[in-house]
Parts: sequence; structure tokens; C-alpha cells
Amino acid sequence: MTCVQCGGPFVSHSGDITTLVGFSSPPGHRHDDNCLRRVYVCAQGHATRLFLRRSCPACDWQGRPTCFCHLGQKLPAWPEGAISCIPALDLG
Repeated sequence: MTCVQCGGPFVSHSGDITTLVGFSSPPGHRHDDNCLRRVYVCAQGHATRLFLRRSCPACDWQGRPTCFCHLGQKLPAWPEGAISCIPALDLG
């Protein structure tokens, strides 16, 4: 995955940020459909917000593919690669 503005690779990302909507799960499961967001930044400083589609490790449950709090589809996994984490960075 690359920057949507310049096509360059991501070089860092913020820590994970989540919404705080309550959820309930069967015992031994984690059916948490809160949005999980990271901001990825390229070498040019362009920021791209990405969202993760959650799943339950105990069964085949998956969260919604979209959400009212952001545009676009949630990703099944975070982008891979040698990206350093900048936990204090939040660009919006």
C-alpha cells in the first residue's frame, strides 16, 4: 500500500486509536466492532487514515466493512513492511 497523494511508500504510522462504543460477545469471543484507526505518513509528510475491520479469533465473526464515522472500506489487516511507529502522532 502506498500514499494516495504521491504514490510513495509509508514510512511511519501513529499508534492505534479506537472509538468507544460498547459491545457484547459470547464467552471466550471478542466481537468488538469499534473502529480501529491508524494514520500512515509517507516521506513527503502526506497523512492517510486507515481503518481495520475487526474479527474474532475464536470464530468466523467479522465486523462491518464500513462505518458512519469515516469514508471507505475497512482493511482486513494493516499494511505490512518496515514502518516505524510514532505513538504520539495524530494528524486528525
